[in-house]
Amino acid sequence: MSFHQTIILGRLGKDVELKYTAQGTAVANFSVAVDDSYGEKKSTEWYNCVAWDKTAEFCAQYLAKGREALIDGRMKTRD
Repeated sequence: MSFHQTIILGRLGKDVELKYTAQGTAVANFSVAVDDSYGEKKSTEWYNCVAWDKTAEFCAQYLAKGREALIDGRMKTRD
């Protein structure tokens, strides 16, 4: 048995980009910045996120640059 879950809490770096496939499926792309600090050291990690179908439309309607978002899903790497 295996389990894969990723949770990201951060702020959007830009507005959600909503597009539709040729078949009419909604696809939303957006980036989330997560601040990390250890004492004096501070860094920001960026995550590129993709949402599909109704979730994509929801993201485009309610998320915008600078808004905080909690993302729950699975992480995939792309080349």
